[in-house]
Amino acid sequence: MRYLKIKQKIIGILILVSSYAYIVYRLSNININLSLVNINATKGFYILIFIILAFLNILTESVKWKILLSGIINVKLPDCIRMVFAGFSSGIFTPAKIGEPYGRIIPLPRKLWSKGTALNYFGGFLQNIVIFLTGSIFTYFAVNNNNFQYAILLKYTIVLLVVSVTIFYLLFVFRVRISTYISQYRILNSVTKSFGELRYIKPKKYINLFVLSLTRYFTYCTQLILLLYICSDSQFTISTLIIVPIYFMCITVIPSFLLADLGVRNSVALFLFSINFPNETSIILAVSMLWITNQVIPAIIGSYFIIKKDQ
Repeated sequence: MRYLKIKQKIIGILILVSSYAYIVYRLSNININLSLVNINATKGFYILIFIILAFLNILTESVKWKILLSGIINVKLPDCIRMVFAGFSSGIFTPAKIGEPYGRIIPLPRKLWSKGTALNYFGGFLQNIVIFLTGSIFTYFAVNNNNFQYAILLKYTIVLLVVSVTIFYLLFVFRVRISTYISQYRILNSVTKSFGELRYIKPKKYINLFVLSLTRYFTYCTQLILLLYICSDSQFTISTLIIVPIYFMCITVIPSFLLADLGVRNSVALFLFSINFPNETSIILAVSMLWITNQVIPAIIGSYFIIKKDQ
């Protein structure tokens, strides 16, 4: 027991050091010039709405996490909020946030860690499905409205869809061999078996999880739209509403690794938004502020809960 506590404390310290090192590295490479933002009454109102949506984002994810856990343990909403914050801290420095489950499952009984990990990945998978499907619809809509500069995105979407279906088919065909391989590793085998329990989730719960994933997705989209207009003097256009879902789809499906994550976000944003927002600096500023608000600040808050748990 003592060895386990020491091990958890060491892991917690490593997570905190890695998280802050990553945050400092990324922030040092962002050239944020707030003097470019001209604040007026309208933009002040946008900022207020943006802040409210930031809280809504955390609350939505926490309710979603509570529902996911309800099948294995009853956790109060305030505790779920703390677990979600801790997840941001443990996941921010890892590729595709694969380290996020650690921060979330630490408060749970050890026997539920594998199930909690499986539930966390399932929640993320459901969120990505919402992003991909919505982005595909808006990409198709953009192409059919003579936005030919996005035709290549539709082609990539079709390719990704075919690849995804092929992967799922191969996983089904070779499921026995894959299961045999995974069974050699105790941790992987435990998490894999926990995924099997997802079939016991009732349809009503799936609907609630889907609605929450959709709510969080549109919260993110609204935040980015607000930031684009807060950071620039451009006028509102319908095409921006179309491009934002496409942007989130692109940064979700494009492979990114650790230090390249924010660079991918900025590059995709410049490619998609430069037509409606000629000032490239305002685009980088908007995307960076979205990342800081929804990733960095929650990660910093979450580090407190990880430290508190390790004490």
